[in-house]
Amino acid sequence: MTKWGGRWTVALLCCTLAAAAAPAGAASGTAGGEITPGKGVGGIALGMTVGDLFRIWGQPARTERDPDGVVLYDYGESRGVGVFVAGDRIAQILVVGPEWSTPNGIKVGATRPEVAAFFGRPDAQLPGQSQDEFRYLYRRAGLVLIFKGRTLAAITVVPAEAPDAPKGLDPDDPVLRKPFLPTPTPPRY
Repeated sequence: MTKWGGRWTVALLCCTLAAAAAPAGAASGTAGGEITPGKGVGGIALGMTVGDLFRIWGQPARTERDPDGVVLYDYGESRGVGVFVAGDRIAQILVVGPEWSTPNGIKVGATRPEVAAFFGRPDAQLPGQSQDEFRYLYRRAGLVLIFKGRTLAAITVVPAEAPDAPKGLDPDDPVLRKPFLPTPTPPRY
């Protein structure tokens, strides 16, 4: 296993994106659009405030707070996305719905060969929660791709690392310790 930043600790947040109805008062619009590696998903950007998130997408179906203070805003069924917040800022965005795609067309459901053709070799391959689950870390792109077998199960947008960064992302940051989540449950259609 390749370690991330020298002292990598896989801290698992026990969550799944629940299949729940879209909340009343949620912003109109359908799920789907572009995943911008290292930046955001649709109109939601890393670093954006919770207030801005709620103005754009409305209230989530479910909210879960981790002991480290990281909050999951679960837009699972309504958008196929979970938004992780530290303090008042979006720190990570987890996509489990196939309606979203990267600029090169990679989306949940893609195969390992398809991902390799567009993204190349990952900076690290990390284990998942089961024998057939693993994660590809692309530091410079700002992506963590979660596979179940040969199929892409989720895409996590994280801050991109500058090419000249010597040590990787700070492993002591409680938000950055959590990009590797249990395999999420995709939305029900």
